[in-house]
Amino acid sequence: MCPHPPALRPPGVAVLAALAAGSFAAVASASLTPSWITEGNRVLALYGRSVASAGDVNGDGYADVIVGAPLYQNPGGQGRVFVIHGSPSGLLSAPAWTAEGTTASQGFGHCVAGAGDVNGDGYADVVVGRAYGDAGGQAWVYHGSSAGLGTSANRSAVGPPGFGIIVAGAGDVNGGGFSDMVVGRDGAWIYHGSASGLSLTPDLELTATFVRRVAAAGDVNGDGFDDVLVGLANPTTFYGASLHLGSASGLSPTSSWTGYGDQVGAEYGSSVAGAGDVNLDGFDDILVGEPLFANGQPTEGRVYLYYGSAGAPDTSPDWTAEGNQAGALFGSVVAGAGDIDGDGHADLLIGSPAYDNGQLDEGRVFVYFGSALGPSLTPDWTAESDQADSKFASSAAGAGDVDNDGGAGIIVGAYQFQNPEDFEGRSYVYQTALVGVPPRPEATIPSLSLAPPTANPSPGGFELRFVLPAAGRARLTVQDVAGRTVAVLCDGVESAGPHVVLWDGGGRAEHMPSGVYVARLEFAGRVEQRKLVLAR
Repeated sequence: MCPHPPALRPPGVAVLAALAAGSFAAVASASLTPSWITEGNRVLALYGRSVASAGDVNGDGYADVIVGAPLYQNPGGQGRVFVIHGSPSGLLSAPAWTAEGTTASQGFGHCVAGAGDVNGDGYADVVVGRAYGDAGGQAWVYHGSSAGLGTSANRSAVGPPGFGIIVAGAGDVNGGGFSDMVVGRDGAWIYHGSASGLSLTPDLELTATFVRRVAAAGDVNGDGFDDVLVGLANPTTFYGASLHLGSASGLSPTSSWTGYGDQVGAEYGSSVAGAGDVNLDGFDDILVGEPLFANGQPTEGRVYLYYGSAGAPDTSPDWTAEGNQAGALFGSVVAGAGDIDGDGHADLLIGSPAYDNGQLDEGRVFVYFGSALGPSLTPDWTAESDQADSKFASSAAGAGDVDNDGGAGIIVGAYQFQNPEDFEGRSYVYQTALVGVPPRPEATIPSLSLAPPTANPSPGGFELRFVLPAAGRARLTVQDVAGRTVAVLCDGVESAGPHVVLWDGGGRAEHMPSGVYVARLEFAGRVEQRKLVLAR
């Protein structure tokens, strides 16, 4: 998740499940202790100004994270980006990969994001943007591999001043089987993925003059193509958000849905995000923040959730939440958190970087669990920095499953944290932990396997065989490389012993596009995964 575009200035969560009567039941409680904390260790580094899940860049089955420090001073330039690999015990203590800016006052790492799999090789890729550049902007893409990210960028895109202040993975907007990328600021540029990586020139430019945010929206209308959400801002006239739908020919240049706030200057749309499928109706949902909203408290902030549908989202929100504290700036950051509590519903992550609770402007992050009725009415989990003006929760994102225990974690940045270096910055990961579940037995669940006569790659008709050591709830899904569920093959209480399930290559669309997918089996706190290559 990237910070707001204005120029830089110096200044475990728990998987809540219990095993009872052979099935899982969600438990609404969470630990507030972070599992991983790192700092910039350099004056004015602003480490954590941007944070994101990197996906699985080295293909080891554990999600990785990426952190930007855009004012980190290097011998040859400004800015540094860090990628930290996941492992069975969570994130490693030291970064596995770093990259640096090459010129002074570059702000390399102002925005970082997971790009998905832009070249279809089965490894997640990342994109890095810069903050400064009067002559023009730039964004860099690094491809994953079995060894992790490469030392040099595989693709560099350039544009007008401000280009690269906002970067994001776009999902697969044209159904080509490769992840696409969006770069924004005073416009938005879409680059399609391919077997050789991202296109050399933009495949589409959205010419909206005042683009402030861009985000992958997921598949909001359920047509099998991913969509993009844009936050718009002209400080003198309007704020808003627009949804652009994907199709076989790519992203639509015109919006299918537009939302506006009802308070002048409250900055509706200054944060936007895809939420995932919060109510599990088969359509992805979208989030919009309005951090200067006032309703009893000035600039407390408000967040809006709109459900996806076969048409367009409603003009009225399906759920809202407010900061309920003057000056909290609730909704400065919004993000999909993944499925933290393991109930199949996507959960929500909201940042309030000026929240006070013992320390002035220490910041607070909020998590709301999804359900069939929508998100919780009150937060299910919160955390704070306990340091004044640390800018905690000025960046926040879902971290993915960094320890492969079946539940999602979150990552939060506090770029002005001081300990002891001034404004060195700090990042936190709150990792999943099982609550009320017996310890794992030494014996492991047999691996999910692809059985003959199915070939892999295959045009469809994958036969997935698995064995359960005991009766209980099992969930078998197919996910794309960005971690989105495209098909649910089973989700219920199953008997002990062998099972066979067929995936015909369908899911969110009748025929999913060619590409790499992952079959994911979850049972009793264990996860087994197998890669599937769909070749139409």
